[in-house]
Amino acid sequence: MTGELEEFVDALTQISSEEDLEAIASRWGVRRTNPEFWSTMDWLASDFYRQQPTAAGLFDLGRYENH
Repeated sequence: MTGELEEFVDALTQISSEEDLEAIASRWGVRRTNPEFWSTMDWLASDFYRQQPTAAGLFDLGRYENH
């Protein structure tokens, strides 16, 4: 898993185009059409509250795009 994390971070630091971002989203993203979308967002929100309870809030998913 560490190798994949390093790949992900490297890919993020090297974004220079929409195509780069699309490649990252295709590999590691969870699109709204994915059946796991809501469980993933529930986990993300819960983990955010767990790690930073005084800074956590609601995610504005109304602007979440599904490219």
